[in-house]
Amino acid sequence: MRCEMTDPTTPEAAIDSLIGREVWGARRTGEGIVLEFGTPATDAPDRGEYQLRLCRCSWRIEFGDELGAGEEDSDDRIDAAVGSLDGRALTAVIFEQPSLSTTFTFGDARLITFEIYTDPQVDGTEQWILLRPDNQVLAVGPGKNWRLSPADQT
Repeated sequence: MRCEMTDPTTPEAAIDSLIGREVWGARRTGEGIVLEFGTPATDAPDRGEYQLRLCRCSWRIEFGDELGAGEEDSDDRIDAAVGSLDGRALTAVIFEQPSLSTTFTFGDARLITFEIYTDPQVDGTEQWILLRPDNQVLAVGPGKNWRLSPADQT
């Protein structure tokens, strides 16, 4: 399925089509967290139309007024908190300025990222990336930098 998207001028516009979609396949990886959204890809059924990867950032998951897990918690605590995001629809994405620390809201649950790199001269230090169904990749970070580029150019 191909999704037509316009060329956004803000990171908010670049991620807007993700709002309302449910998470599935939420998991911890060696680099961070991966969340799948949308229908599974025909060539890779474990990957969604959209894939959000938290890679080089600190993060925390909250549920209402309870702390779920942070990136340095035990594997069991992290797995439970990340797994609890499955089935929840993304209701909002908020970018803090100027850092682009991001809050992904899923009803009463929040996944909050905190930048750890701010130097735009250092390659490969994105806080997170979103693979989109139009073969574009939204990369946020380091610092206040972001870009939307073809997947084969990242």
